[in-house]
Amino acid sequence: MADYARGIAAVYSYLGPASGGWFKFFDDFSLERGDVSASDYKTVFVNHANYESNEAVEKLAWAVREKGITLVITDAQAFSKNYYGEVIPARQELFGDVVIETTKI
Repeated sequence: MADYARGIAAVYSYLGPASGGWFKFFDDFSLERGDVSASDYKTVFVNHANYESNEAVEKLAWAVREKGITLVITDAQAFSKNYYGEVIPARQELFGDVVIETTKI
């Protein structure tokens, strides 16, 4: 099983059967198109998001800043670069000056 699938399974287990809660999945493209708004939720979990679009990250940052949602990010390298390898400006707003480096063992 790919690392990505294991991460999704862990989030599913934590939010669904383990807690007795319910949730919805949505992806970055739905966020960009406006099919879904992060501000419609109290908490948004982000898993495995090294590369992301500027627009999706800005929409998440807006929902945190303006609507007070809780953004739980389980990927230390989340929003590191956009699809073109450029730094995402809104990442600084979400993470501040925190720099995390990871090493695979």
